[in-house]
Amino acid sequence: MANKLLKFFKKAVELLTPGEFSCIVCGKEIFEGEMCADCAKEFFKNDKKRCVRCSRPTVSIDDVVCEQCKLIGETYYDKAFSPLLYTGVMLGLVRKFKYDERRDIGVYLSKYMLEEFKNVPYVDVIVSVPMWSGKYQSRLYSTADELAKLISKGTGIEYLKDAVIKTRDTGTQTELSGTERLQNVKGSFRVKGRSLVKDKSILLVDDVFTTGATANEVARVLKGAKADKVYVLTSAIALKKKE
Repeated sequence: MANKLLKFFKKAVELLTPGEFSCIVCGKEIFEGEMCADCAKEFFKNDKKRCVRCSRPTVSIDDVVCEQCKLIGETYYDKAFSPLLYTGVMLGLVRKFKYDERRDIGVYLSKYMLEEFKNVPYVDVIVSVPMWSGKYQSRLYSTADELAKLISKGTGIEYLKDAVIKTRDTGTQTELSGTERLQNVKGSFRVKGRSLVKDKSILLVDDVFTTGATANEVARVLKGAKADKVYVLTSAIALKKKE
């Protein structure tokens, strides 16, 4: 009885007291929203002219395809979509999501992804970019998996967990150039259950689209398993990576 009264009292206090929250980026106390004014200044939406292939902002308004896509050449995914830019406070936000067990950040980012999803053509199922099994020793979860589950919940589209598996550790690609990333991920993924993706239009989900090398390789094996279309949806896209 005492516990029930305590819970009731706490709930009453929450309802009567003006909301006090902390910024999702820096932790500063705020009274509304999810991000403080200072951090919001360094939080950038991908709302300028985009590459028709990967969604990266183009250098010139006359460009149709960005410089990074010109470097990669052939792409196996049909089109990629990203609502935010991987710069400013997004760098730290994604890092906290990956390494600090901040699932609330995944929920926050998924709101933008669900809004962006309105631009994605019809898809049958959702697949996530897999993480090497050994990384679960240092991370409690896969960010791509977390986001895919949230997108599935928000859209009602089935999520095929573990439809694609990573067959070897490719290490960190942070310091690799675009060309080096292409070589590093080649042959590192395999489709598990080809019948699940055959003739399907697939939404491939990941946290960040950097050079596109990983998404392109996963799309390649999905197309090799006779997937019809592969669209990529990430929370953010990086600006041009060095060659």
